Parts: sequence; structure tokens; C-alpha cells
Amino acid sequence: MNGLLLINKPEGLTSFDVVRRVKRAASTKKVGHAGTLDPDATGLLVVAVGQGTRLLRYLEGSTKVYEFDVLFGAQTTTDDHTGEVVATSDVRPTSAAVEQALEKFVGTIVQVPPKYSAVHVDGQRAYDLARKDVDFELKGREVEISSFEFLGLSGERASFRVHCGSGTYVRSLARDLALELGTLGHTARIHRTHVQGYELSEASSLGEIETDAGSCILPMVEILRDFETRQLDDAEVVEIGHGRSIESNGCRDGERVALVRADGGLMGVGRVEDGRVFPERVVAGT
Repeated sequence: MNGLLLINKPEGLTSFDVVRRVKRAASTKKVGHAGTLDPDATGLLVVAVGQGTRLLRYLEGSTKVYEFDVLFGAQTTTDDHTGEVVATSDVRPTSAAVEQALEKFVGTIVQVPPKYSAVHVDGQRAYDLARKDVDFELKGREVEISSFEFLGLSGERASFRVHCGSGTYVRSLARDLALELGTLGHTARIHRTHVQGYELSEASSLGEIETDAGSCILPMVEILRDFETRQLDDAEVVEIGHGRSIESNGCRDGERVALVRADGGLMGVGRVEDGRVFPERVVAGT
């Protein structure tokens, strides 16, 4: 089985839990995902199966869309509702204040990841150090926020939608937004609706996949959904298979393209240089 699974991850499972269950359902050890979701987050998890895992690197840096709630008034160890409360505040922001504060979080911003995160610190995961009560500091890093929408405020809870680049921590956004508003806060809900060109509405439940993975899997070419396509004739399939370049046929220099056979199957990925397409990664039997 080769291809792509779009999964609506339920609350309470790690991304690795999902991968492990897909391995059993698909009867293969070759399963990987693009973009980790926190255990208590829900929504779209993009999972590659079989030969599809060889193309996961082309999904690195994917943009994502999250809907999330911030609960004002308390800071937690994890920056979400699963952690222990370590500080409280009586300050409650108004809707107008929230709207104004969001402007500072759009564009290229610097954020410090939560201590309970998978960031590496001297060869160890930050969450492992945090669980051992080791004292450490994480460095800020640049992330890209394309849009940050305020959806409403009800009591202590505010709802948002953010369109962001790879590496963005929604929990850090919630924490930092609360601090900007002169209070404390953490996420009460995180729900991912989009990853690059994939939408949650296309996803299958984990139960559906465990019942019949074959009916849920998308073809290999869907992994390169956002790539320009270079259709191959039979002779070009042979050339690419032997590692030789072919004419670009109008594909622009500097781009990567999906190499697709006449039957619609994916041959691999090509890079365009000097008016020719060079095979960069060829996948078999897809």
C-alpha cells in the first residue's frame, strides 16, 4: 500500500500513536507523518504510507491553519489545559484590546517554544527535561504568521483562527498574546483544519482507516498536490527510470515538478534546470 492518508486525529492520542495504528491497519512498517499534533489537539494529520514516506520531505515547511481557544487568567506548565497552574491573573481583556493586540503577531515574529515540546536541547527533547524538573531555557526563533483572526470572546475564553508557517507553536501564541494583554493565558482547545493544500473535510477517521485503509488512501501523486505536473510519455518514463533528463516542456527553471505517467501514476519528482527536467527522486510501483 502506497500513498497518502488524511486523518482526523481525535483528542488524547499522540501523532506517533496514530502512526502505530496505521502501521497495523496498512500492514506495513513504512508510515510517517508531516507535522506533529499535540496529544490533546485534534484535526488534520497528514500521514504517508509505503513509498509515500520517501516524499514526506516535500511536505516540510507546510503552511497550516488552526482554530483554538485561549483561556485567560492562568498560566500552566505546558501552556495548555493539561498542565499544572503556576500563576494566575485577575485581568480579563476586552474584545477591543484583543483585536488591537493581534496586529503585533502577524508577519515574521519571534516566539519561544513551550518547555513541554519536542525541541532538542543538548541532544534531549525539551519535554523530557521538563518532566525531570531540569532547569533550562529555550531560544526564540522566527516563525511566519500569515493571518491571525479573532473569532469571539465569551467570559474568560477567546476563540481564534491562525494561518501560520511551519514550526509555529499555537500554545506559545496563546501564552504570548495573554502577556501582551497584561494577563496570563493558555490554550483550552487546538484544532487543525488545513495543512498546505489539504483540508480537514477530506480526512477519514482513524476508525474508518482501521476498518478499510485501502478505501481511504489517496494516490501517491496527491502528496505532490501543490506541485506543477510534467506529464511523461512512454519514452520519457524510460529516460527518467534510467536517471536521465528530459525536456522541460515549459516548466520553469528552479522549480520541482511532479513526474506523472500517462496512466496517472506518479514516477517521482524532478527539478528543472537549464530547460531540462532532472530526476531528483524516483518512486517505484506507484
